[in-house]
Amino acid sequence: MKWILNAYHDNEDYKQYTNDVVLYDKKDKNVGSNIYDYMCYIVDNYDNLPEIMLFGKTNMFKRHITKEEFEKVKDNKIFTPLLTQHHRVYSDQEGVVCYYDEGMYYERNDYWYLREHPTRTVNSMQELKKMLGMNDRKFNAFAPGACYIVPRENILRHSKEFYVKLRDYCNWHETPGEAYLIERSLYHLWL
Repeated sequence: MKWILNAYHDNEDYKQYTNDVVLYDKKDKNVGSNIYDYMCYIVDNYDNLPEIMLFGKTNMFKRHITKEEFEKVKDNKIFTPLLTQHHRVYSDQEGVVCYYDEGMYYERNDYWYLREHPTRTVNSMQELKKMLGMNDRKFNAFAPGACYIVPRENILRHSKEFYVKLRDYCNWHETPGEAYLIERSLYHLWL
């Protein structure tokens, strides 16, 4: 399994599991969060992707999945969201905000994160939401942090041009709103 990791933080916990790593160091080009790095890897290797890939962050064991939880799924060869079962779940005056169902995390699709992380333009937001099918979802199933084990065939369900567009949406800022939209759609794109 090839690991594609975003190295935003100096953390080498992953080395106890693999040395087959492509490391994207944010010191080189800090745009698009980890989503930009994932899309760069897919675009650059589209015709020669490994059979199984792990997309993650070097700090994923501190923020997104415990080592104990990871041990249970680390050898999976099927599409697997990598997420802890301990994220906050709650409701507000409008109803349920986020919850778990059968081990998957769901968040209300109200685009709350765009207040702090706007998209480049209103048009880019509308285009991307349509492209990702987000307008039809009341809740987004996703792994916070966008860490996944993904077989090649799941990625190849979409064209290289599709991934080029996703990459290009994220290349303008460290934490663009477009990356947050894509993060909340990877589960739906790769399932």
